[in-house]
Amino acid sequence: MHPRCDWTAAAIDGARTAGVPWVVVGMHKPCLSMGAYNCDPGAAFINMLIDKRVDLVLSGHEHLYQRSHQIATSGACTAIVPGSYSAGCVADSDSDSTMTTEAGTVFAGAGTGGTPFRDINTSDTEAGYFAAFSALNANPTWGSLDVAATATQLTANFARAAEGNFTLGPPTTPNNHPPTAAFTPTCSASSCSFTGVASSDSDGPIASYAWISVTRTPAPGASACPRGGPAWPISMPWPPPPPIVT
Repeated sequence: MHPRCDWTAAAIDGARTAGVPWVVVGMHKPCLSMGAYNCDPGAAFINMLIDKRVDLVLSGHEHLYQRSHQIATSGACTAIVPGSYSAGCVADSDSDSTMTTEAGTVFAGAGTGGTPFRDINTSDTEAGYFAAFSALNANPTWGSLDVAATATQLTANFARAAEGNFTLGPPTTPNNHPPTAAFTPTCSASSCSFTGVASSDSDGPIASYAWISVTRTPAPGASACPRGGPAWPISMPWPPPPPIVT
């Protein structure tokens, strides 16, 4: 094998010797695929990973999602031949997506992170090795593969991406709606007082009040108490104007 293949094999053996519970190999290109590409890593390298019972092999390159059954070599399957399928190389039934430790190697490719999806070929000669997939022509779903490990269990979950939009631009000025003036009069004999506390502003609290009396002179404050004497009922418009609120 190639020196790099020898290095990978030695790293796997070292992990097993050290008691590492799970061995996961990551590489850019897949070998087995229902997409557009062939086995660029090479049959010898893939068979080495399977022979050593690597638990999980992660890859990208294909712009789709595909996950295989557990694949293993045995008397019924002496080697994986890229471009073909052998039922004897499938080590699990995958009836509920639960597989047995060290029974075989799972290959998962998640190229679903941004580049447009590509079609998957359900008639591909290697299709029998795959248990789940998503592509342009088969329930396309953006997302990533979330892998979690404990000492006794390795779990992988395809995490769907949530759609979301945002906009960057200059700050906007909120609409300013005019306030609504309102008042309540209280009169006794020739003296009246008024309160404008019933005034309102949909944009927030009232900032200021101003009253205009018969002299048309603004008076500040929420309440006003003009006192007119005998002439007051004659010269005061009725009803009096509401307060000016801002």
